[in-house]
This record gives sequence, C-alpha cells and structure tokens, in this order.
Amino acid sequence: MEESFHAICFDKFPLYDALEIVSQTNADKGFKKAPLYFRKKRWVLRCIEKGDRDKPEYIDVIRSFYDGKRQSSTAHRIFVNSNYSLKIPKKKLEDNLDEEIELCGYNTASNC
Repeated sequence: MEESFHAICFDKFPLYDALEIVSQTNADKGFKKAPLYFRKKRWVLRCIEKGDRDKPEYIDVIRSFYDGKRQSSTAHRIFVNSNYSLKIPKKKLEDNLDEEIELCGYNTASNC
C-alpha cells in the first residue's frame, strides 16, 4: 500500500482561510466538505483504523510560521497528547479551551 501522511494544524483561522488551506491538499472530498455536512467549522481528525488502513501514527512536529501569531487549539493538543505517543508542547497563544473533543464519523469520497 502506498504511504500517505496526515498533517494537523492547531492554529485557528477564519472559515474561508481554513477552507482555502484544505482545498490545496489532496484530502478526500468528504474531508474537504466536512464543514458543509456538519454545518460548523469542523473537520475530522482520524484516530482509528479506516478500512484496511491502520490508526494514523503521528511522527513529528513542524513548527508553524504562525506560531505565536495565531491562537491555537488547546483541546486538540490535549487530544493528540492523550491518544498518541507524540507529545505536542503548549503553544504561546493557546485558547485554553480544554473541553472534550467530540467524536463523530463522516462519509469518505467514495460514499459522497
């Protein structure tokens, strides 16, 4: 099977900026249109197996050019730190909202 990679951005962006960023990726159509399906600014962070693919393994942190310039999600950092061996350090401008991340499912492009 071909290797693929997931990237997570904890920085917060206005909806249209976030949609533009996601549109530049090769993510599947279901992922790109998630805010339309959920009617909220929300995307899915896969944390379990999918079909014949294993649970994603996060292997590294790439420092954002915007680190310290944009607010970032405390809840998502806590979620990744709790569910993966990779530990993300606290950011300079976190939102300090540590509510639980809501788990949900979505259709892949083949089901759209």
